[in-house]
Amino acid sequence: MAKFEWQGVNRGGDEKSGVIEADSKEAVETKLRAEGITPDKIKKQGSGFSFGGGVKTRDILIFTRQLATMIDAGLPLVQCLD
Repeated sequence: MAKFEWQGVNRGGDEKSGVIEADSKEAVETKLRAEGITPDKIKKQGSGFSFGGGVKTRDILIFTRQLATMIDAGLPLVQCLD
């Protein structure tokens, strides 16, 4: 099951929001309507997997400069990536 962020309005006109687990957006909508909430926005959250802290912008810049230099020198792409 995936997690979905939602925003909506209840029968009293109050704005509500939250996170709910369901198989699809349609299932989220059905659950919310059963609770008396009319959904305005339903958005699937990210997968939740994290591999370290990500790649820093500085590292990407260095990589692309070095890759461009090797390609300009005439090396094959596979060899540049090695």
